[in-house]
Amino acid sequence: MPDNLIPAKFAGSPNYKWLATATVILGMMGSVLSSTMVNVAVPDIMGTYGIGQDQVHWMSTANLAAMPVMMLMNGWFVNNFGTRNTYVGACVIFCLASLAGQFTPNYYGLVAIRCIQGGCAGLLQPLTMTVMFPLFAIEQRGKAMGVYGMGFILGPALGPMLGGLIVDHWHWRDIFGASIPAMLVATAMGLRACSRSPKQQRNICK
Repeated sequence: MPDNLIPAKFAGSPNYKWLATATVILGMMGSVLSSTMVNVAVPDIMGTYGIGQDQVHWMSTANLAAMPVMMLMNGWFVNNFGTRNTYVGACVIFCLASLAGQFTPNYYGLVAIRCIQGGCAGLLQPLTMTVMFPLFAIEQRGKAMGVYGMGFILGPALGPMLGGLIVDHWHWRDIFGASIPAMLVATAMGLRACSRSPKQQRNICK
């Protein structure tokens, strides 16, 4: 692991790569979790806003459309704001959008919020791999990509189950707040695990 990728406070720690990995995996999982959780609440959303199938799926379309757009812009954000600021900023914006989703009075506001959430998820997914890859030795990068793949698959897989529990026992709006605790923890871990140097860095771990 290159020494210039490790903050001074973690210098000499053999487990730092796993701390950084857990940090970015948590943020990625929290963001992609919502992509499948909301789908469970589609019938309830239709009833709340009095809309049909032709409109309710705008939420999913907006989310999925924003995701690849922001993936393509990931390099620009990293180059101009640094990986640490991009990661933490995406987590914070995702939390704010999720909170707003619980109180949005109209459906079009909900579509806009899903678009914002998709954009944040699009930033976090490639950022996760960018952070993890250089921290692992060449012979360990297969393991690192396996961990990445597990996190990428686990989030959407757990979404329908958690969404169903929330809809059955609480209110469909609470689905938007379900991922906020994970994203707040990811933000705190990102701030803890990353350098506070004012100089913009390309890697979250520098």
